[in-house]
Amino acid sequence: MENLKDLATEQLLQYYANASRTCSCGGHHKAGMNELYREDYAKELGARGVFVPKDLNEKFSPNFKANVDIPKGIFNGKGSY
Repeated sequence: MENLKDLATEQLLQYYANASRTCSCGGHHKAGMNELYREDYAKELGARGVFVPKDLNEKFSPNFKANVDIPKGIFNGKGSY
């Protein structure tokens, strides 16, 4: 994985979307790794003031609101496992 601090916010947001999209794959290890990547990306984005859900609990929580439009993720896209 690249050093997240070196990535532009827009690129990191796309990586987040790609990892999030790939979490639904059939392989348990691959899905789990993408969940970890998604969380790492969300934490780095949060440190930059960009708030996206770290996991499904936040995604479906009525109390959590993302403050950015999340791009469409690409299955197996750059930034996914």
